Amino acid sequence: MSTASRSIHRLKPLETGGTDARHGFAVQDHVAASHCLDMLEDATLSQVWCESQDDVTLIWIASGTEEVEFVQVKSNELEQLWSIATLVTGEKGADGKPKKCILEKSLQFDQCDEPVRFRIVTCRPVMKELKLLTLALDSPDRSKTTDDYITLLAEVTKKLSHAKSANGNGCEFWLDRTFWLCVHSLDSIRANNLLRLAKLVEDRGQYLATDHVAELYQRLLTKVFDGGLAKWDVDAGKKKLLRNDLLEWFAQAVTNAVHPGQITAGKTLEGKLTDAGIAPDQFEAIAEMRMQYRLDGLTPRYAEPLKRRMIEGEISARLHSLRSELDGGLLENDGVLFHAKCLGVVNEVFNSLPEGDRPPIQNLYGFMYNLADRCTHRFVRART
Repeated sequence: MSTASRSIHRLKPLETGGTDARHGFAVQDHVAASHCLDMLEDATLSQVWCESQDDVTLIWIASGTEEVEFVQVKSNELEQLWSIATLVTGEKGADGKPKKCILEKSLQFDQCDEPVRFRIVTCRPVMKELKLLTLALDSPDRSKTTDDYITLLAEVTKKLSHAKSANGNGCEFWLDRTFWLCVHSLDSIRANNLLRLAKLVEDRGQYLATDHVAELYQRLLTKVFDGGLAKWDVDAGKKKLLRNDLLEWFAQAVTNAVHPGQITAGKTLEGKLTDAGIAPDQFEAIAEMRMQYRLDGLTPRYAEPLKRRMIEGEISARLHSLRSELDGGLLENDGVLFHAKCLGVVNEVFNSLPEGDRPPIQNLYGFMYNLADRCTHRFVRART
């Protein structure tokens, strides 16, 4: 095999089963999104690949030289902390035989010409015996002369002395180049990503309301998800998010969010309804419900403001959950059907309220349509 053919940019993924099995957002999508935020902040991170080699593959550039980081995300919740045993022991397959363990799976990606490093991302923390791996690679506490390192290397090697990469490297190589990150949960990494995204918007001298930041993040998450779904042999380029492209996308996405379409109120809603395939003969009634909702907001005729905010907050949260299912491929991307599901959610909230606290149902529909007009709700999958 020629030297050129072993570049990471030419190597096919070792396996593609994860792409075929993907359905709905997972922790690894939020991890990939976090690295996209890294890429917006850090010029040395030039590319983020989704479900290409490892779960996430990062291409770093320092002094004109590329370095590849393979990120393996383990979101399954163990009943115990991660330990040497769970690191070096593979799960049993359908045939009863053990599969490759985490270390072996990670090490196998050392097959390219470029220098490599590894990252393990888990929701559960590690035991003391693996704490060394949670330190930065250049931390002096990771010195090979420390008792913790010597013990860890001995224990891992005892179990996996046979483990070798295509480049001939083994356990010591992996330990020296692996960083372990605990993200705790999907919710925690999503919340952190939202804060970082809001800060990136502010750094541009602009401001977005919380719901607009959430919708912008959803678009980024969908971009990552679509990259994971893309087939390497058909559209390898879609799996690779490049820094310059992402910077351009982000700038335009923020501008659109700050100035939604730069058109008059109500026109954005009409565009959303048209995209969803809603019959034009419904537009007038929908616009009237939205307008009535806005008028009632100025001169409230139902409930006190606190109850109103609680009701609207419940509807907004449920609609967000529906959009996440739509963007994650759990629901068919059919605008008419999804619009009906959204109305169903509003009906569910309405029916759950005590009769004395129920506003007119058309006002709650109007609230949903006002969200759409403000670009924080839609009836089709997020456009990336």
